[in-house]
Amino acid sequence: MQRNQEFVTADLSRDTRVTHAGAGAVVAFPLSCRGRRVGALVALDRQPAAREPRMSESLLRAVRVLLEPASVALDNALLLKRAEALSVTDDLTHLYNSRYLNLVLRRETKRASRSGRPLSLLFIDLDGFKSVNDTMGISSAAAPWSKRPP
Repeated sequence: MQRNQEFVTADLSRDTRVTHAGAGAVVAFPLSCRGRRVGALVALDRQPAAREPRMSESLLRAVRVLLEPASVALDNALLLKRAEALSVTDDLTHLYNSRYLNLVLRRETKRASRSGRPLSLLFIDLDGFKSVNDTMGISSAAAPWSKRPP
């Protein structure tokens, strides 16, 4: 998969291209999008095959064409997950921000409501935390929890 090529073997345990593998026949296709690998589609039979699995060139082309939209969809899902992670963390400290607090509060409130269990919340005010933010280069606008009310 690192070479962005299909991988076919009759017996994975005897294939010299693979280390630390179990036994069985394998057919694998790389999933690439926008010039990078995003995953692989792997078909595994636990039993080794008597001969190398083969596919005609026309079938290989058809599989590659069918996998293109799957590759794009997977890449889009990974990009969305990355964007969501970036939206709830601070760029500099990689700590969760107030957006994350809102998401978690909503989720946990719903969970407590469904389960009929109480929900407890503890806020701790750290004196002088604004100076830590200032020292680490985080602006007050990016750290609204460090502001004290007038």
